[in-house]
Amino acid sequence: MACENLLDHIKVLLVDDEVEFLRIMKRRLQLRSLAVDTVSDGMEALKVVMESRPDVMVLDLRMPGMDGLEVLRRIKEVAPGLPVIILTGHGNSEDEDAAYALGCYDFLRKPAELETILGSILKACEKRYPDPEKTKENGPKEVKR
Repeated sequence: MACENLLDHIKVLLVDDEVEFLRIMKRRLQLRSLAVDTVSDGMEALKVVMESRPDVMVLDLRMPGMDGLEVLRRIKEVAPGLPVIILTGHGNSEDEDAAYALGCYDFLRKPAELETILGSILKACEKRYPDPEKTKENGPKEVKR
């Protein structure tokens, strides 16, 4: 299947506490045919992962309440196959190392070009679903509270 066709089937979850950033990024990704859900906090992100089974998550690091690294840790417990791309304006090399150690797929810094973000999303999905005709696997497990 061509890369363009794969984009038509990708469901992305954007997690960021900056509501205006979410609004703009959601629209830009939707214009590229991606299905996009947005949430502005970590607990809501966990809930959406369990309910809607996104193909990839794009996650901010610095959020009030549960920060991005804690969200990543919890996501990997309940949905280990879900690729998580960190997209942050505040991360440093220690945050990057910690994110990779917890299992993030990619670590991008704001401002990132849309093509860079799309490329990371597409590569993450191609790695997760090497055969696009195959049904989705590695869905979320029961949430541990």
